[in-house]
Amino acid sequence: MPRAIVLVMTETFSLTAPVASIPGIGPVRKEQLERLGIETIQDLLYYAPFRYEEIEQAKTIADLEEGQKATFKARVDSVMPIKTRRFKSMLKVKLSDDSGKIEATWFNVPYVLVALKEGSEYYFTGRIGEYKGKLSVTNPTFEQSAPSTGSLVPIYHETAKLTSRWLRGILKTILPAVSASQLHAGEEAQRVERLGFVDLKDALTGLHQPLSSEQLKQAKKRLAFDEMFSLMQDVLESKQKFQQAKPVVQLKVTNADIVKFFGLLPYQPTESQQQAVQAIALDLAQPHPMHRLLLGEVGSGKTTVAAFALWVAAQANKQAILICPTNILAEQHLLSLQTLFEGTGLKVGLVTGKTKEIDADILVGTHALFFRKDIKPSLVVIDEEQRFGVEQRKHFFKLKKKPHFLSMTATPIPRTVALTALADFDMSRIQPHRPPNTIKTWVVKKQKREGAYDWIRKQLNETKDSTQVDLDGENKQRKSQVFVVCPFIDTSSIETLGSVKSANSEYKKLRKVFPEQNLILLHGRMSEVDKSKVFTDMLNHKANILVTTPVVEVGVDLPSVDIIVIEGAERFGMSQLHQLRGRVGRRGQQAYCLLFVSDDVENMQAVTKRLEFFSQQFDGNALSEYDLKRRGSGELLGARQHGFGNLQFASWFDHVLIELCKSEVEKST
Repeated sequence: MPRAIVLVMTETFSLTAPVASIPGIGPVRKEQLERLGIETIQDLLYYAPFRYEEIEQAKTIADLEEGQKATFKARVDSVMPIKTRRFKSMLKVKLSDDSGKIEATWFNVPYVLVALKEGSEYYFTGRIGEYKGKLSVTNPTFEQSAPSTGSLVPIYHETAKLTSRWLRGILKTILPAVSASQLHAGEEAQRVERLGFVDLKDALTGLHQPLSSEQLKQAKKRLAFDEMFSLMQDVLESKQKFQQAKPVVQLKVTNADIVKFFGLLPYQPTESQQQAVQAIALDLAQPHPMHRLLLGEVGSGKTTVAAFALWVAAQANKQAILICPTNILAEQHLLSLQTLFEGTGLKVGLVTGKTKEIDADILVGTHALFFRKDIKPSLVVIDEEQRFGVEQRKHFFKLKKKPHFLSMTATPIPRTVALTALADFDMSRIQPHRPPNTIKTWVVKKQKREGAYDWIRKQLNETKDSTQVDLDGENKQRKSQVFVVCPFIDTSSIETLGSVKSANSEYKKLRKVFPEQNLILLHGRMSEVDKSKVFTDMLNHKANILVTTPVVEVGVDLPSVDIIVIEGAERFGMSQLHQLRGRVGRRGQQAYCLLFVSDDVENMQAVTKRLEFFSQQFDGNALSEYDLKRRGSGELLGARQHGFGNLQFASWFDHVLIELCKSEVEKST
């Protein structure tokens, strides 16, 4: 919720006061509210309805018509819970009044079983349907007292004992006591008046007690502004702190240094790589620490750019570290950096939890690097930094003099998110070496699965055309290798997830499907030694099918793999699918991505439509925009910005609001 606004309720209450300070809320209610994330009075005021219902006069069952949304009063004749594979809970309830009967069904709303009492009468509101020639209604809301008619009635996320009606009642008591006369700063009131927004009290009243659609619209408009303004204010403050901080060292870089580094590379860097290197060279020479984010598709060459920063620090005899989310990725970065800097005199070392003595110019490792008290780096590079916790990333910035910071991610970032939640970073985008549509992508339906296995078998048995020249300039004969990615390690015990493939069970099954092939298993519970062996065996073609979990999404670089099968593809976000797909065809060879959907998946039509969109779209930004609209920003931002998850009132796609807030924040500084 916006931190810039502070309301004063009465002399008795403070918005930071616990909800238990409200008369009538005892320990039981307090616990029920806390389950909804409501701990303070302010939390309660900002607990937004997820939808609104326009209530009309209650009808009799006989007057109900299929397709209409209606309110009717009925008696509960019977309540019957039903077990099903597809839903966590399903409840069928027979309802009646003096004019007729109707059946109500609730899916995944377990509290209804406790809340509805046989023989009692309730007012039900929902869209009327028809099932087997009889009237029906699915997931209707209900109350025991007659709802208000002719207005928009807010519907909140509920529990068995905490209904929308109770929430409306307590908010009706609190809202009149709220005073918006005192704000955090005088400029807040001036800004709101200048921009034509309603005041905060009117906004909160309009949110919880709207008398019209227009009042609700104006309320949400004001609250959206507060939310986005506060977010951008926090980010700007973070950026200013970086710019005011002192670096461990200023690293002077000349054009001759850049030319010398490029001379170490076995290929000509792309234009976007050269631009990123130039930007980093300028950052390192500033009187404040670098704070830059490298954005680029899998295989676009981000590591080469990061290697430049590491090289500059090491050349100046200043310690530099590269932190990775997995040991496999750390070992691969170690190998590539050792190869790149061979003959330069620079020493690259691997740091694990067991490493005692450190003797290297550049240190590569995982989380262990955060906990070493003997490390005082001048430069910190983090690969896929959204996979690390907020406190971990802050670890090196608690020092009086702060290291230069460079982050890399293959997660596509929409422009609006880059302008807001990530605006404290300077950014460089690295364009991919190869056209991404070289990876043919297909959605494979259940009835086509066996045919897909036959096709994979044929690919595995063929030697690839030796006339194909790879991106590395080599001309080799080779056979295909395959990734099979499953969402889980083991089959889920949750009934509704029973049909989702697991790595262990799929590995056993595929050994029978492909008895002539060498299969190998990889997942997060394996020891680091076993994981390294798996990687080595695949690299040396001792195995040609790797059955794994999404651990391969980050860092598994096996250039000969040109087929990836993604089981339970409906369970992955677009950005994650995009990164998994980017793990094949790394030499530039023709590659393939097969998307398998779980059996008995809900909303098959919508799932298929989403995956078909993915199969035809290779622009990472377009895919991330698609996901952002449908799934929110949780996956995109990860744990990077605490509190910057899914927006409650504002929209990542409201460009006008974002530009307005950006302008207003800049005016206020």
